[in-house]
Amino acid sequence: MIDVSCIIINYNTSQLTREAIQSVMDFTQDDVNYEIVVLDNASKYEDYINLKEFVDQAPDFVNIHRSRINTGFGGGNMLGVQKAQPCKYYAFINNDILFVQDHTLLDLFNFMENNDRIGICSPQMLDENKDF
Repeated sequence: MIDVSCIIINYNTSQLTREAIQSVMDFTQDDVNYEIVVLDNASKYEDYINLKEFVDQAPDFVNIHRSRINTGFGGGNMLGVQKAQPCKYYAFINNDILFVQDHTLLDLFNFMENNDRIGICSPQMLDENKDF
């Protein structure tokens, strides 16, 4: 069982999704066992291919699945969960985010592990100037 399965939804925004995937990989070290599941929510074919080409060159822990119909954000996330490996936690990550700090997934994982009365958590979200 892996620690965290990151679910990222794409809908005609492959460049944003590519940048989000890259930031997760850049700021996540080997101290947490994770995967990235990208669910394409019936994007235009060209957008899907752009993203698939990127994912095909990524490490094996990044994979992409395509829905034939747009199931919306919630439905896309649930399809992503169905495609994920068995894991302890899910990280539902918007495709317009960028990780900016090392060990973000590990920090969230450790928080959940050390707070058994907590059911959900989120990192602090900052703007491009790192302001709240």
